[in-house]
Amino acid sequence: MATINFQLTQTQTNRRKKNPIHMIMIRYSHQGRSRLFYSKKSIDIRYWDKGKQMVKRSYPGHSTLNIYLRKFKQKIEDIVNRALIEDINPTVDLVKSTFRRNAPSVGKTQLLFWQFIDQHMENSKVRLNPHTIRSYNNCLNNLKAYERFCKKTICWENIDMQFYHEFMDFYLNYKQLTVNGFGKVIKVLKSFLNEATEQGHNKNRTYKSKSFRVLREEVDNIYLNEGELNILFNLDLSGDSKLEKVRDLFLIGCFTGLRFSDLSTLSSDKIVGNIIRLRTQKTSEEVCLPLLPIPQKIIAKYNGSLPKAYTNQKMNQYLKQIGKEAGLDERIVKYHTSGEGRIETKYAKHELICTHTARRSFATNMHLRGISTLVIMKLTGHKTEQSFMNYIKISKEENVKLFLKQFNHG
Repeated sequence: MATINFQLTQTQTNRRKKNPIHMIMIRYSHQGRSRLFYSKKSIDIRYWDKGKQMVKRSYPGHSTLNIYLRKFKQKIEDIVNRALIEDINPTVDLVKSTFRRNAPSVGKTQLLFWQFIDQHMENSKVRLNPHTIRSYNNCLNNLKAYERFCKKTICWENIDMQFYHEFMDFYLNYKQLTVNGFGKVIKVLKSFLNEATEQGHNKNRTYKSKSFRVLREEVDNIYLNEGELNILFNLDLSGDSKLEKVRDLFLIGCFTGLRFSDLSTLSSDKIVGNIIRLRTQKTSEEVCLPLLPIPQKIIAKYNGSLPKAYTNQKMNQYLKQIGKEAGLDERIVKYHTSGEGRIETKYAKHELICTHTARRSFATNMHLRGISTLVIMKLTGHKTEQSFMNYIKISKEENVKLFLKQFNHG
């Protein structure tokens, strides 16, 4: 049975800053699926009556705001009722597409490409975290650089296969950037085009062609095995408290799988006994993690607290220095494709260590221990096995050893 209710939702920024302002959303649920519709109104949660599903009388202008919200809710109820009258199943996708199709039809001006992008980015600030916004802006800056290079303006009509190949040539050959970077820009562009098409601004469907695809190549990212992590743990850094704190925080990440954004804000109040409970900043997913022996020893060293994090950039700089002092000098050969073709580059292993190595090391080491993929995914918060397996960085030899270990114990 379909249900339509108000729901208050907080942005990542407001949650982090403990700001009481919440967005007022409509939650439509039907057949086990749900969709949120933003009413374009926000309110301090103290003025919201959850039981009565309305703004409290103590809020200035409560009457006007409640009328607006009732009308907004009525629009969704009308879509559902029309579908039921016509003996059509009011699925979440149907209600969503009908709502969006109806929205621009009443005196809405069709926006140009960059007008739409500017509006979309502004609206996204209330629902996306700052990291995602920065990532989107980086992709858009590459599209603007392409415009300057080609001396043309991107519009709905010229986003075709010629644009696709011209932008690929610009990105890979002129800027000498990677295939994965190009694929990321195309992925973001396609998400914008999907939104613009649903809202009636874009009529050009070339981007849905199989040829207009998101390119991706596998990257040989490193992980640190448990032996290397023990070398780091036992490394004497008592003469440099800065490096010692960076090493300790990094090791907590290697044994919890937390992203740097969560690791840098991890506090003792999120640790109860030997369990960490928190809501991740990137996905708002609630995770529950075990506190393994090495992180326990580190936290005990800081009297139950955690070392403070530096910026991601500084952490990466110091981690390379720490890895060098630990003698992590294994020669690593990395390959990537750019305008010059397949490029081979050789590194010492410590040169490749960064904050994200921690999360990758956790996933890979737990996998090598034979722990179930689904169990590890519950800890890391991955939604699909495919995305999780991108984190598993084991060699062919390690894979054979893992197979034999599990086969002999079978």
